[in-house]
Amino acid sequence: MLQELIDRTLVHKDSSAAVLLTSAVREEPGHWFFGVSLPRDHSTSSQSSSGIATILGTELMRQTALAFAHLDGGVPLGSSFLLHEISFSWNHDPALLPGHPMLEAVLEVHAHQAKMRKGLLSDLQLWGSLTSDGVLLGTGYGDLSCLSPALYKAIRRNAPPVEPVNTGAVGTVLDGVRNNGSSLEAALVWNWQDPFLFDHFSDHLPGMLLGQAVVDAHRILTGTEALQLHLRCGTFGEFNAPATVAAEITTGNHTRTTITQPGRSLATGLCSSGFTKGIRDIGPPQFQRQLS
Repeated sequence: MLQELIDRTLVHKDSSAAVLLTSAVREEPGHWFFGVSLPRDHSTSSQSSSGIATILGTELMRQTALAFAHLDGGVPLGSSFLLHEISFSWNHDPALLPGHPMLEAVLEVHAHQAKMRKGLLSDLQLWGSLTSDGVLLGTGYGDLSCLSPALYKAIRRNAPPVEPVNTGAVGTVLDGVRNNGSSLEAALVWNWQDPFLFDHFSDHLPGMLLGQAVVDAHRILTGTEALQLHLRCGTFGEFNAPATVAAEITTGNHTRTTITQPGRSLATGLCSSGFTKGIRDIGPPQFQRQLS
């Protein structure tokens, strides 16, 4: 099966310019190759030494997981997704490869585990390897649940109404940072005009907003860019309550960040400034959530 172009609806984007996938080829059920086009000057996020933000690699995994669920799992368009885990790590510096202003690459994706409910895909765990010109650039994985519109509406029936009020400037997600050298605390802020974080309306704090806060906290604490990001999401973050970002250096250039709202944990993020071995070398990831 060849999908020449990835429509923006497959990755839940309003703007076609925000789509990072260019094509999809199914090798066999549960095994796909996605064409990828990544901008090197992703200016709305902090950048790695390669000029491509690690958060952009994480967004690539998010888009791939959604497209995979629709194309391979038959999840109907209009469905909603809950993100449980998302990760991306650079294994090689893309700056050493040709291609400006876009890096053209291929993301090979495998389903790790899948769960069906009433004949439809309900849960999916996948992992992938990003290559260009035969060079392994990065690896990532994702864990998500697929929800029908009716089920999502039921889950969010008591959610507070959303007023799109900006609490910070475009490109800023941390405010009032209190940094003592080994740990920091800050307020999470957002701006609805940010084209990367708010391409479309959301009734909860977007996962990539939380991820951006994690990598920004890492950069402030260590003075280096995160080349690895692992984000675990908890409950929905709401726009009507303050959110606190607390980060600490664990060892060397490794950090751990938590994002909370009063009485609730929204996300935990782990970052590192070093390149990592690929999934090709160490095998599929160990997911926190077990699909029975």
